[in-house]
Amino acid sequence: TTIRDCRFMAQSVEPRTYGQPAITVYKSHDIILRDNHIFKRSIGILSHSPDCRFTGNIITACSVAIESNSANCMIDNNRMFPFDATSPKTGTMQNCIYLGGLEKYLHNISIRENNLGHPDGYAIVARFPRNANDCLVDGNQFLQVAGKGLVHNVIMDETRQNIRRMNRPY
Repeated sequence: TTIRDCRFMAQSVEPRTYGQPAITVYKSHDIILRDNHIFKRSIGILSHSPDCRFTGNIITACSVAIESNSANCMIDNNRMFPFDATSPKTGTMQNCIYLGGLEKYLHNISIRENNLGHPDGYAIVARFPRNANDCLVDGNQFLQVAGKGLVHNVIMDETRQNIRRMNRPY
């Protein structure tokens, strides 16, 4: 299944609340979300399904850009920013990429070549198991406000940005 070239615009329920996720995926396999533009939602993409690829999406002013809770997930070439076109100073994004769920299911994860910009929280939050040798963070561009954390619960190798476990902010 592919969702491509769609626009999911603001869903404002009340001031500073962004309503439901733009795209939610449950109990499916082989999902591709490509070249979509998501603006001002609670979560841009919420996935509870394995074998997903999120590529080329532009996600702005969402509380969380991408949240995935399952294995075999590739997140590549996306742009995630807190920018709000109506009022640039009020744009918000808590986390760019949040990988939650049970640790035993977070295997075969690839986060590559994304542009992660100025979240209020972290650019990447991931709870990988200790033996997650098949998880990779590589070639991402982090646009950060000084003093804010880049990554939580992962260690980044400066040369390849490979995943290792840690329980403190980077």
